[in-house]
Amino acid sequence: MKNIFRFFLVLGIGLAALPAWGWERGTTGADYLKIGLGADAVGMGEAYTAHQGDVTSMFYNPAGLATMDSNQLAATHLNWIADMQYEALAYARPNVEFGTVGASVFLLHMPPIPARDELNNDLGTLNVSDLGVQFSYAKDMNRWLGVSGLSGGASLKILHRELAGQTASGGALDLGALYNWTDNFSIGAALLNAGYLSKFGSEQDYLPLMLRLGAAFTQEFAAGQKLIAALDLTQTLDSPIKANLGLDYALARIVHIRAGYKFGYDNDGFQAGLGVGWQNLSVDYAAKIMGVFGLTHYVSASFGFGKKIVEQQQDRGQ
Repeated sequence: MKNIFRFFLVLGIGLAALPAWGWERGTTGADYLKIGLGADAVGMGEAYTAHQGDVTSMFYNPAGLATMDSNQLAATHLNWIADMQYEALAYARPNVEFGTVGASVFLLHMPPIPARDELNNDLGTLNVSDLGVQFSYAKDMNRWLGVSGLSGGASLKILHRELAGQTASGGALDLGALYNWTDNFSIGAALLNAGYLSKFGSEQDYLPLMLRLGAAFTQEFAAGQKLIAALDLTQTLDSPIKANLGLDYALARIVHIRAGYKFGYDNDGFQAGLGVGWQNLSVDYAAKIMGVFGLTHYVSASFGFGKKIVEQQQDRGQ
């Protein structure tokens, strides 16, 4: 227990120290990596670092994949600002012996932009897009470290950007840990986007390195009602510490009502969402207020299938 406490204390010190490094390095590019994914997470204010058990976790803390109980496929569509669209498709597969493996692809794009020279001659169109492919792995660390309730995870991202005829490529690594302190309370930490992006022409952008610390409290009530309250602290290279607060209230394990607020962000603030689940299928919607940009809308759908972890354990006589 003391080692776990020390681990998260060190991460907390790192969270406080990151701004100094950020100001020395300058501003970051590839800011699409800061955009939250998954309508369920966005409806909770993106306070998802200590959340676990679903495929969306890979975008916030890969360690959250370790407690998944069945295969899951999820898709997200986002109407972003300035006619931009963001799409994501994610899949994860848990195995009782090996752990959970996952993969995702995400694409930010917009309609082609007409291009003209200084004499107003038509130069055709310019494409703008950001593409990422992510491979994730998560595992219960009890067997390796002898710490019950501790999970670890990692993701590798391959990135490609296209802007006004120029391209850039790179890669990044995500690392995460999640600890179930009690049956109702969990804490998580993740370092995201540690990597490199090649130059756009003569300009060098740095990836938005981010440290996330989070906590989540779950309380179950009668008749399948459940409340999740979550808090995240986030720090990126180019901004001060921010806070994300979120709530998820489930009715009869079918309807989810969500609300969240993001503190310290330039354009983000209140966000909310709804979800409906039946058997292995769930559909979620979220909206967030983006200041002068107005409302942005998220829609997600996820489907669980295949043998559950409990069934895999029974097959192995565990």
